[in-house]
Amino acid sequence: MMGTVLVVLIAAGIGYYYYNKTHPPTPANNPPASQPATPGNPPSSGSGGGGSAALVNLQNFNAHWQDENGMLVLTTASWANNSNVTITSATLQCRQFNGAGTDLSEYRWTLNGPTNAGATSTYSNISLGATASGMTRVDCEIIHVKPAS
Repeated sequence: MMGTVLVVLIAAGIGYYYYNKTHPPTPANNPPASQPATPGNPPSSGSGGGGSAALVNLQNFNAHWQDENGMLVLTTASWANNSNVTITSATLQCRQFNGAGTDLSEYRWTLNGPTNAGATSTYSNISLGATASGMTRVDCEIIHVKPAS
């Protein structure tokens, strides 16, 4: 009997810990439900790796984000390939910031194409991960591309 009670208490404790880690409290000054994810700083010279850095600079990504039950979700997104080559995939990096501009977390996601030269691909409901406590802004940018062979 005592063993069963002990196992139940341990399981409840682990469940409580997991729930609180994956569902942080929503800040009181929560931003509106949907705001555009603005492009971050321009990619550094190392972005894209090797010769694809120029291709990275020709990509444009726009999205609207939303906090859905503690998860950061890009509800609508578009990737515009402004280069003259087809891109088979791109690595998207999204960062969460608080009101003071502190970088709270970073998520990376692969956008699968192909996205033809001069074309735009659209996506919806990309669940990136947990919303950071105190987050007020999300900046997303394409940091790497894989051109078609």
